[in-house]
Amino acid sequence: TVIRGSLNLGVRGAHFSALFSYLKGGLVSYRYGWRELIQVMPRPNFWRAPTQNDDGNKMAYRYGVWKLASLYGSNLPVEDGAEVPAEGMDAETFKEKNADAPEEKNTGCSEEKKGAEQTKAAAGAEDVGFGARVKETEAFVEIRFPRYLPTVPRTLLWVSYRVYPDGTIETVLDYTPDPHLPPMPEFGMLFQLPAELEQVTWYGLGPEENYCDRNSGARLGLYERKVEDMMTPYVVPQECGNRSGVRYAKITDAYGRGILFSGDRMDFSALPYTPEQMEEARHPYELPRPFDTVVRCSLRQMGVGGDDSWGARTHEEFLIDTSGPLHFSVKMRGI
Repeated sequence: TVIRGSLNLGVRGAHFSALFSYLKGGLVSYRYGWRELIQVMPRPNFWRAPTQNDDGNKMAYRYGVWKLASLYGSNLPVEDGAEVPAEGMDAETFKEKNADAPEEKNTGCSEEKKGAEQTKAAAGAEDVGFGARVKETEAFVEIRFPRYLPTVPRTLLWVSYRVYPDGTIETVLDYTPDPHLPPMPEFGMLFQLPAELEQVTWYGLGPEENYCDRNSGARLGLYERKVEDMMTPYVVPQECGNRSGVRYAKITDAYGRGILFSGDRMDFSALPYTPEQMEEARHPYELPRPFDTVVRCSLRQMGVGGDDSWGARTHEEFLIDTSGPLHFSVKMRGI
């Protein structure tokens, strides 16, 4: 059942419900078996907490734009001297209404936006305001949001959600890189789940943390750990706990109820903290009391480098390839 409102779209099935906000530009509620499974609206993520090796090679200085893009992306276009779109106003109407506003140079996203919107229009998607587009088929309901990134030049990401009858929600990211921007540390989604979902079972490389340039000692298998044990106890809190080549992962409570993520050999982590929380702490005791289980699913995370000295940069072959469009898909379903 699809329920439409002026600012929201709801999808309801036998055992689940999902609520999307046009205004906020994303999934604001996902209930399975009447239990809420997300704490905060999932967001695209391009950042990791710098490792000490990253600090040594000034990664944050070189790639810091992607931290801002992770935290401050907007589903509404931002123009100098122009107001925020009024209720129900889509991006094109907003642009026409503010045609006299000062032009911002090097936006870097107009052609991508135009092409993406034309593609969706041709596919039968309906513009429902605030740049969001909805498409209903017999197999799924799809809602698509633009995500304007505060990069220089500005770029545009499209975030699509497909809701299937069994309660599965497929999240799809589509992004056309700009050659003027540095590589991104990560390309994926970040989900904040209830903290009582503390048991992790994954089928992928393990059992210990591994990265694209640190996985020769990892083995493909089915592994199980608690979320708190996925944290590697480094002296200085930093990026840790990643598992690569993951086909699926379950995050559950003591009764086996929770959420299942699945993807095509994705990078995956489930930790008690966000990248920003780990980055802000210089000692383990400075980390806050965990309130969430933070799941990151990504197409790839850049390697950790440091192979010949502290501070050695990540080799080019272990960076995210931005020579062409990036596409990532991950499915989640309550269990």
